[in-house]
Amino acid sequence: MENTREAAPFTEAPSPASPTETMTAASPVAPVTVVLAEDIAILRKGLRATLQAFDTVEVVGEAQDGLEAVAVVERLAPDVVLMDLCMPRLGGAEAIAAIKAIRPRTRVLVLTAGVEVEQVRATLAAGADGYLLKNVAPEALLAAVLQVTAGRPFGQPCVCPEIAALLIGDRGPAGVSLSTALPDTP
Repeated sequence: MENTREAAPFTEAPSPASPTETMTAASPVAPVTVVLAEDIAILRKGLRATLQAFDTVEVVGEAQDGLEAVAVVERLAPDVVLMDLCMPRLGGAEAIAAIKAIRPRTRVLVLTAGVEVEQVRATLAAGADGYLLKNVAPEALLAAVLQVTAGRPFGQPCVCPEIAALLIGDRGPAGVSLSTALPDTP
C-alpha cells in the first residue's frame, strides 16, 4: 500500500529543558495513546513507567514481537507505536509496513539502539514517522511522541555522520525532509 500522507513541514521540537511546559498547552485534551513494541520486558516496563509519568500520554498496550505489535495495533488503534527494530517473529521494518497498511493514521516512532544506514533506510521506506535512539532523555521522548502525533516527522541526530547525513539529506515518506529536531542526548 502506498503511503499517501500529506507532507508536513518539519519543525523543531522544544528544547529538552522544558518540553512538558511547552507541549502541555499544545497537547490534545485526551492523552496520546501509545503501544509499546519491545521484546525486552524490563525495557517495556521502564518505557511504560517513563511515559505514564506524563499526563499527556497513556500507554494502552504492549507487544513483545513484531507479529504481536501488528495485532495489538489493529485491535487498539493507538495514536502512536513506539517500535523497536530488532524483534522476533517479524522485524521492525516489516511490522511498520504491516501497521501502516492496516492503520495508516497510526504514527510509528522507532526507538532503537542501532544506527545502521540500511536499517534506517528500510525503516523510513516502510513508513516510520520518526527515529530515535534508546539513549534519549524522557522529556525528549515525550517531545518526539507529541511531534509525530501532530503529524510532523521526527529525527534525532546520531553520532554516526552517515546516519546524520541520511536523516538530514534524504527524503522520507511523502517527500518530507527528516532533518534533526533535538540535540544529541548523552
